[in-house]
Amino acid sequence: MNMTLEECQTKCLQNCTCMAYANPENSRSICLLWFSDLLDIQLGGSDIFVRMASSELGSNV
Repeated sequence: MNMTLEECQTKCLQNCTCMAYANPENSRSICLLWFSDLLDIQLGGSDIFVRMASSELGSNV
């Protein structure tokens, strides 16, 4: 999908089955979304943003 990191984040947060998202090498045109288990992920130093429930973080939000 062609979108910025912010658009990619919004797209992931709009879908309850989205587990994570990334914007490889800070590209302005690539959005990667994951909808299943995150196993053996390698993106060459790019950040992967994993969606977690607040209960998994130990916070009372």
